[in-house]
Amino acid sequence: KLLRATQLSFHRFGQCLPDRLAMPRQAPPALSAGAAEEIPEASTVSVEDLVAALSGGGGATKVLDVRTEREFANGHVAGAVHETSEALLDDSMREERTRELIEGLSKEGVERLVVHCMYSTNRGPAVVHSLTSAAAELGVRMEVALLTGGFHKFVNTVWDETSGGDVPGLTEGLQASHWRRTKSHGLVTADAVEGLEELGVQVDAGA
Repeated sequence: KLLRATQLSFHRFGQCLPDRLAMPRQAPPALSAGAAEEIPEASTVSVEDLVAALSGGGGATKVLDVRTEREFANGHVAGAVHETSEALLDDSMREERTRELIEGLSKEGVERLVVHCMYSTNRGPAVVHSLTSAAAELGVRMEVALLTGGFHKFVNTVWDETSGGDVPGLTEGLQASHWRRTKSHGLVTADAVEGLEELGVQVDAGA
């Protein structure tokens, strides 16, 4: 019974834990192997560069958030498109969803797609690889880049939880009750902290 309870606890909070604590996901293959050698190397975008782009109206830059529905609802980059990594990487729906996403963004005039998960160390890189492959295969000229540090670094850079609201033009849906400040990792989702504490892991509280 104890083993079963522990397994259920890990399952319940698995989606909330930082990406680096999860098992690494192998990046999916390209939609077809023929274009593999022509796929451009994925690039990265710093939080500072993204903030500058968003502050200037976004232009041809769009943000793709691949976290879970719950993570997205607890706050996200202003104007971000949301598609879970599961929908974009699952073999049963990957090709259709990826094609729809790339072609739709291309019609909107998007030239640079900045992808992120919570820490941009697991889900985000896998999606970037997949979308870069798809864009090359579809003949769409679109840069697909990974946001360095993910949403965790973004929110810790631009948001002060004591403000009680969003940063106009940069964040949407952020609420202080959904986040906890820690000494070692700054702002972290409350779900993640509570999940670790329930499993007996001590988390250092911030000031």
